[in-house]
Amino acid sequence: MRLRTVITSLIAPLVALGLVLASTTPASAGRAEGPAAAKDCRKGGWRDLVRHDGSTFRNAGQCVRYSKQQGNSSAAKACQKGGWRDLKREDGTRFRNTGHCVSYAAHGGTLTALATAVEVSFTPTSDPLYCNVLVGLVDFEPDTTYDVVIDVVGSFPDGTTFDQNISTETVTTDATGAATLSPYSFLADGVYGARSIRATVDGVTDQEA
Repeated sequence: MRLRTVITSLIAPLVALGLVLASTTPASAGRAEGPAAAKDCRKGGWRDLVRHDGSTFRNAGQCVRYSKQQGNSSAAKACQKGGWRDLKREDGTRFRNTGHCVSYAAHGGTLTALATAVEVSFTPTSDPLYCNVLVGLVDFEPDTTYDVVIDVVGSFPDGTTFDQNISTETVTTDATGAATLSPYSFLADGVYGARSIRATVDGVTDQEA
């Protein structure tokens, strides 16, 4: 009896710290730590799983709830310490503060990392010698006006190179931090040498021929 008391007194503080694995308690012997996902609890799977503290589940419902709580907890941590500034909702909208981010994650929302980018592309016009210049902004600050610096870069037929500013345009992003600008048409490459358009917004740049 004294030996059992001594062992219990040694294990108890480790359980409190979450350091005891499933195999250290008789009830969880031979069971896997988890679950990794709610689906692991179904079709009797809950019988072979334990919580991270080694305790077992009484039914599938307990196992599923525990799985969701663990997943939401991990996601919510990503919101803290300013992490919410680099995340967005599944529909592309942004968070106003840590609380909004944590609440969204806690209710099962999918957090997606921001990928701030400028995208230069072209579309044809009725004149085959020209194309429309398109500049897209992705994952910038929502509802914010930005300067778009547009340069033309290339070379003349004689090999002389150039890098010249064309203009600086302004554009305002929407609630998702996106915007599209089509300032003018552009003479296609090969007419007066090779050329490309470069667009820079708040230090982020893209260049396409």
